[in-house]
Parts: sequence; structure tokens; C-alpha cells
Amino acid sequence: MSYLAHKKLLLIFLCFYFVAGMYVVDKYPFFNWALFTKIPNEQSDFTIEITAFDGTAYDPALPFSESRFIFEAIGQSPTQYTQPISDLGRALERTDDEAVARDRTAVEKMFDGKSFSYNLVRISYDPVELWRTGSYKEEVQVASYDSNHAP
Repeated sequence: MSYLAHKKLLLIFLCFYFVAGMYVVDKYPFFNWALFTKIPNEQSDFTIEITAFDGTAYDPALPFSESRFIFEAIGQSPTQYTQPISDLGRALERTDDEAVARDRTAVEKMFDGKSFSYNLVRISYDPVELWRTGSYKEEVQVASYDSNHAP
């Protein structure tokens, strides 16, 4: 077959696949992309809100997602602390005091010995809506901590 015939055959196949995918609902090998909009994708996790850092009070509290400037000043990356924050929240939910003390110490190491206070917040969100609007569906404060009071 010639190159032109291959191009036409490929174009016809792609058009057919697109049209079939738009009208056929979950029939192999076709699927409908609209199904992804009907799947609930609510996530639940924990974050912190910083109420004070190194003598500066934040009112309202500074969300962890907006604290990048603090991490840049102390030469750290906030992304390495998302897991310890989640671990602390799960330990609190299980009421595991030993794990809470361990995870709280890990979280409080992030600010390099500077004094700070923070709220641990349970959040519920849809990732797409969070990306679009920057807001959570639900925020519930779980605990408040001050780094000057040892775990």
C-alpha cells in the first residue's frame, strides 16, 4: 500500500474510533470519556495552618499551601512534609499517643528549631475543584500545637 493510502486509512480509523467513542458507552474497545465526570473523586487528608512563626502572628492562620516563602527563607521544601502532616492526622484519629508524639516531632522539625504554632486541619476536597478554585469542601480543625511545648 502507498503512503497516501496509509494516511487515509489511519485518518478514517481515528475518525471512526472518535465517533464510536462518543456514542458507545463502555463497549470494548471503545469507551466514553464523559464517564470520568460522573465518578465522585472526593479526597480526605490533613494539612496545617500556621498561626505564628518566629515571632510573627498570622491572623487569619496561614494555610500550609501558601507558606512557600517561609520554606524558601529556611532553605527547605514544603513537599517533604506533606506525608508527616498526614501521618500526624491519622495518628490523632487512632488516638495513638506514641505515634502522635513521634509524628508531631517530625512535623515540628520542618521549621529548623524556630518557634511556631499551628493548627492541624482535616480537609475534604475534590482535586479538580481544588485546582480550579483553591478551596476545600470542608475544613475541620483537629488540634492546635505550639513548638515551644514539647510533645
